[in-house]
Amino acid sequence: MRRTSRRLLTSLLASCLLAGPAWSATLTLDDVLGSSLKHYPQILESRAGVQAQQGAVTAAQGIFDLELKNDSYARPEGFYDGRYTDTRIEKRFEGTNTRVYGGYRVSDGSFPIYEDKLFTNEGGEFALGAFFSLLRDRAIDEQRFTLMNSELQLNAAELDLLLTKISVQHAAMQAYAEWLAAGQIVQVRRDLLQIAEDRQSALSQRAERGDVANIFVTENRQYIFARRAQLNDAERQFINASNQLALYWRDANGQPQTPDPSMLPPAFPVVPAPEPTDLDGEILTAISARPEFNVLDANIAQEQNRLALGENRVLPRVDVGLETSRDYGAGSPTRAQTEAMVKLNVSIPLQRRAGEGIIAQAKARLKELEYQRRLLDDRIRAELKNILADITMARQNVELAAQEADVARTMQRAEQERFTSGASDFFVVNLREDNVANARIKQAQMQLKLFKSLANYFAATANLEKLRIAEGS
Repeated sequence: MRRTSRRLLTSLLASCLLAGPAWSATLTLDDVLGSSLKHYPQILESRAGVQAQQGAVTAAQGIFDLELKNDSYARPEGFYDGRYTDTRIEKRFEGTNTRVYGGYRVSDGSFPIYEDKLFTNEGGEFALGAFFSLLRDRAIDEQRFTLMNSELQLNAAELDLLLTKISVQHAAMQAYAEWLAAGQIVQVRRDLLQIAEDRQSALSQRAERGDVANIFVTENRQYIFARRAQLNDAERQFINASNQLALYWRDANGQPQTPDPSMLPPAFPVVPAPEPTDLDGEILTAISARPEFNVLDANIAQEQNRLALGENRVLPRVDVGLETSRDYGAGSPTRAQTEAMVKLNVSIPLQRRAGEGIIAQAKARLKELEYQRRLLDDRIRAELKNILADITMARQNVELAAQEADVARTMQRAEQERFTSGASDFFVVNLREDNVANARIKQAQMQLKLFKSLANYFAATANLEKLRIAEGS
């Protein structure tokens, strides 16, 4: 029963491979790359991370939001019945930590003499002022440090999204190549099995006529069993490759879809191999295109901001405020004149451990990032040299495998003619057939290695065009 079920499964898979396409078209590399870029969960996750960081930037920008403030004062009981309200609109600017405000305050009733400053004329007092820092907090403070770093983290999140796209598209290219090569190997194994099955029928008829010994029929059956087992293993690997490809080729709802065997293209897609004439120039171009360096630059900028924050913490505070005000309406004539005031606040840190600790931490971290950048540069140089060497060897091996397959076919045809004329041994005929199959499989494997090396090259050089990563996608 199990043998029958296995034969039915094999026959079904064979009919799918040999029959006309059950789907509308051949599955191309562009189909897979377009689907993975749009639907692959890891890319969607990184996109969500960018959106979250955009929200963090918006939140950090809130320190420069326009504010409406109000202070009110009243005595519901007691000898004095004064009431007072002070409303102002305040806006902060990034430049020199400047705050500009405009306000209106008005009072009514009586106040004790020690609260004389709360009195206003009947029309109230209008005031306009500004406040800014000369030393500490002039260029940076905790809030602006948070804003600057949130913007850098947004840049890092966008770069992480790009890195994720490159990684996913690279993996999708390799999965597509594995699927294509596995399908070609299935066809080779099927062709080899078909030869033995066709020969079995002919040998059985010749054995009945006494033209050949029965041992040849038995021996050929042995080859059929062996080749069927090889086909089963090839089909298993093809199914695994199809399931892996389904992770990247998804439907409109983002669900994995296993490609039908009939969607196999007849050959590997033609992808021009690079032929760099200037290896050093190629390496420098690759280094300038790699997002990892931009990620490190963003981290370095964050630590430089931290260093600036530490240096800010050790500075004395010198804050200057300017204000002009005037009362209107009936009341004291002394308050009916325009007033101008200059305010100065000074504070000097007598101990500076907080700032000095931040400075030491930032300097050490900057050294650490510089070493990471140097190592990344060295690693990419070595990686690219290895990939270019792999491409060169793979191209040569593809040509050699094609030549080997042609020679094997010639030898197989000649041996078959000799066997038909009785000048060759049956064992040698089967050996020649196996050699042809092995040469064709080797040809598919060499094409796979070349294609995967090219995928490695496109990822290593961040070639967005070859990876089908459109700007803004």
